[in-house]
Amino acid sequence: MSNPFLEFDRKWKLDPLPAANAPVFVLSASWRAGSTLVQRLLCSNGQLQLWGEPYGDSGMIPNMVASAKVCLRPDWPLTGHFPEYLHPDRYEEIYNRPQDYWIANLYPLPGDIRQAHRAFFDQWIAVSSQRHKKSRFGLKEVRLDGVCAQYLQWLYPDARFVFLVRNPYNSWRSYKGADWYFKFPELKVNRVDSFAKIWMRNMSSFLSLWKDDPAAHFVRFEDLVGQGKTLQGLLSHCGLDSFDPNVFAQRIRGMEKPPIDPSTAELSQINRICGKLAAQLGYTAIYQHGENPF
Repeated sequence: MSNPFLEFDRKWKLDPLPAANAPVFVLSASWRAGSTLVQRLLCSNGQLQLWGEPYGDSGMIPNMVASAKVCLRPDWPLTGHFPEYLHPDRYEEIYNRPQDYWIANLYPLPGDIRQAHRAFFDQWIAVSSQRHKKSRFGLKEVRLDGVCAQYLQWLYPDARFVFLVRNPYNSWRSYKGADWYFKFPELKVNRVDSFAKIWMRNMSSFLSLWKDDPAAHFVRFEDLVGQGKTLQGLLSHCGLDSFDPNVFAQRIRGMEKPPIDPSTAELSQINRICGKLAAQLGYTAIYQHGENPF
């Protein structure tokens, strides 16, 4: 499926933004799916600073995506908003004597708003990484869907994306008892149906929008902890040639509570909401390791 943000570039004949040394974005289908393990693995190489869900429950990135999508309607903005496009032979005259023209809807060039979005992330996560003497940057998140990834690809054409998934039944078992915000203050996730809907929303959008994109790499948590080819494929996709093996030996938990077994009713709700897609990925309520569907 085409990237609507890149359609904006084509509409206004914009060249792609410059490369940024292959930033890495790790997007998980849900909490408790191993995203921090992936983050630690990739950071252990020493080149890459992967920020961890920065200001995640504020909806910072989805809000930036929403503001950019306003500019992507085929019928808006109009050529008339930009003198350079409407009057290419005399647009300087309009800027020199704006008082002589109708300027109620005079817009900066389309490339300027795109550059402004890029500048926000450059300062926020790229410059901040350089401050810590890291040559590359990126972030991991558990709330972003496939459209957010398309937006990040628009800003960073050389970015590499890792889409991570874990058996939703096991993810909920690990998460159960937490009450973190998906977005503050509207959505606190403390019920199985909310959790399953996030898993379904994110994973279905990853697959529908990114399945055949060479910038994307899909990883199942269950395969990753087995290391082997899955780990090597992850490192290769991210342009890294090594990692610290102690990452697997040193287990660092983000939650003190032990996993809580789902009730029969909770398992039923997970199955109702995302059971069909989970089954396509090889997952059942009692996970059995199987062939990687990716």
